[in-house]
Amino acid sequence: MPITVPSIDDRRYADLLAEAIARIPVHTPEWTNFNHSDPGITLVELFAFLTESMLYRANQIPERNRSAFLSLLGIPLNPATSARGLVTISNDRGPLQTSTISSGLQVDAGEVPFRTEAGLDVLPVEGRVYYKRPVTLTPDLSDQYRQLYASFLIDGQPGQPPPDLQPYETAVLDGRDPLGVDLVQGTVDGAVWVALLARVSESPDDARAALAGRVLSLGVVPVVTDVAVTLPPGGVDPAALGGTGSHLEYALPAVVPFGDDPASRAA
Repeated sequence: MPITVPSIDDRRYADLLAEAIARIPVHTPEWTNFNHSDPGITLVELFAFLTESMLYRANQIPERNRSAFLSLLGIPLNPATSARGLVTISNDRGPLQTSTISSGLQVDAGEVPFRTEAGLDVLPVEGRVYYKRPVTLTPDLSDQYRQLYASFLIDGQPGQPPPDLQPYETAVLDGRDPLGVDLVQGTVDGAVWVALLARVSESPDDARAALAGRVLSLGVVPVVTDVAVTLPPGGVDPAALGGTGSHLEYALPAVVPFGDDPASRAA
């Protein structure tokens, strides 16, 4: 599918004429006659006509000339690469088992066919991604937290909120926002949280058993303008990837099942 090259300048005769006349009071305030009978307006109309002709010819520059001009600026063409996209494969109503899909599966984006590059396991669970979005600490919210902490006794004294208290709210990260999420400024902990949820009609224990021994693949798509930038995972030597440091770390929280906590048994 050919790419439509945008016009360098899409102004037409009427746009150029109106722009030039609008500048007259700024540069020559003594010029007040803007009628077509004025000789000055006639000259402005003439130059607007000539400028429109020049813009038309500029927009007809061949692709070969564009490449030559970019080469003079030190901007070569990028090598040809295959188009890529994100595909969602769900297992909403199938059996409670993992389905393995091999590479080369054809998927369609409208009338354009694509093929997957790698195989994957479609797990019978729903994956959701959350992040902790900071909330502005207003005076009313400060009073609420002060009352909340005061309800707990610490060494026999009412508790006090910590000085660095930063409230947050849990938000869903579903990939629909093209700007993404700034993990430094847009979260309170610089992290995203991935939750694996059992389907509505099934038991979490049965879903957990179906996941045993399977591989969970997580993909991170950074919002960057430089497609050559890599995001190495934690544990990988960044020097091998040409980087200066690891920018992605991952961890699995040790979740204690309900009833196994000594405190819950004592209660």
